[in-house]
Amino acid sequence: MVRLSDVAARAGVSMGSASRVVNGHPGVRPEIRERVRTAARELGYRPDPLAQGLRARRSRLVTLVVPDITNPFFAELARELELDCAARGYQLVLRNSMESPATEHDALLSALDHRPSGIVVVPTAGTTALPATGDVPLVVCDRRVPGGAAPTVVSDNRQGASAATAYLMGLGHRRIACLAGPPGVHAADERLAGYLALTGGTPEGHGPVVRGPFDYATGQRAARELLDLDRPPTAILAGSDQQAIGVLHACLNRGLRVPDDISVCGFDAIALSALTSPALTTVRQPVRRIAARAMEFLLGPRPPDPAGFPASAGADDCAGAGDSVGARNSVGVRDSAAAADSAGARDSTVAGDSAHGWASVGVRDSADAADSAGARGSTGAGDSARAGSSTRAADSSAPHSDVRNAPAPHPAEPDADLPHPAAPVLVSLPTELVVRASCAPPPEGTRTP
Repeated sequence: MVRLSDVAARAGVSMGSASRVVNGHPGVRPEIRERVRTAARELGYRPDPLAQGLRARRSRLVTLVVPDITNPFFAELARELELDCAARGYQLVLRNSMESPATEHDALLSALDHRPSGIVVVPTAGTTALPATGDVPLVVCDRRVPGGAAPTVVSDNRQGASAATAYLMGLGHRRIACLAGPPGVHAADERLAGYLALTGGTPEGHGPVVRGPFDYATGQRAARELLDLDRPPTAILAGSDQQAIGVLHACLNRGLRVPDDISVCGFDAIALSALTSPALTTVRQPVRRIAARAMEFLLGPRPPDPAGFPASAGADDCAGAGDSVGARNSVGVRDSAAAADSAGARDSTVAGDSAHGWASVGVRDSADAADSAGARGSTGAGDSARAGSSTRAADSSAPHSDVRNAPAPHPAEPDADLPHPAAPVLVSLPTELVVRASCAPPPEGTRTP
């Protein structure tokens, strides 16, 4: 077994220097760091996380608790967190709460028994509070906990749903149904609010709303209900890709063609959404950035030249870095650290929460998020101030083609995003609309002038 002393001897440095490199200490000269890393690779050395944990009186483990391990979005989040952990020399432990607050509570207490270096939790639909974790840092992801005191990293769900709704409206749809997620789940409620913010102002009012779990069965059931209406919708906005895929299956069973007879849009941009027939128009959550920000709250910024072997996989903006679609959220919201209007940054997901001590991280309010150029939606999807959108990602002349707009580079995020005891931080990251083949203008005879 290769020991650290062997690495130090090969590199020609002291044990202390080799230890600082392996443990990611920033105060090491680049040439020393490179010599130690080269020696470690040549000898096949890997740090012993158990020994490191004993010295630090804390294991080099990060625990992730999710509501449903069968949900592909949570699987992708776990993957990104695991990559980040590996780059730092940590290991990820996955726990499933099965959407049960009691199971979640037990999982968190059990995790504390192993003295993890940090905990990431995606709360259940019924979670109202999380147990105290003492000196073990905890970060909430994807969903908020009412009145929670932990740093929280979410997507701008409201803005993403508004962007998708604006796109459908720009194609000419007015009977747009919304298949929302479970009541009480922050992400689901925000997506529904984003849909209602736009459809509530149409001549016909908003379309029917059906709520249920983020799964395939809910999509199938809800689609059957909606298609049986006297005036069925011409488009369905689903609260998750799983629901949307269930809708696609129900439409296929009815003999309906998507998008010729009905358009379907999802949310999350899971990998499977690009493989359905037709490929699913969806709203992509920045899962890599969510994972990266959560790890920063737990363990601090990742060193640019980490000593965790193997090397970093990198944190990209998009959940699917190989996807040629690169358009930012079609509402034109750029990076959360830079998109705020100089007159004052507001986060549409946390407006009004100042009484609870939340420090919002500046994404502009959805009512003020129009591009500074003042462009209206290129698809004609309503007033940009009402839609909160420049709808740059929707090309009405090519509704079946993927969006090709390159994302704006996002700058370094400020230290103000880091947790503060008196003001728990809520980070809301921008989404992006991915336009694929499942949406088109409504059939002739169903269009509203």
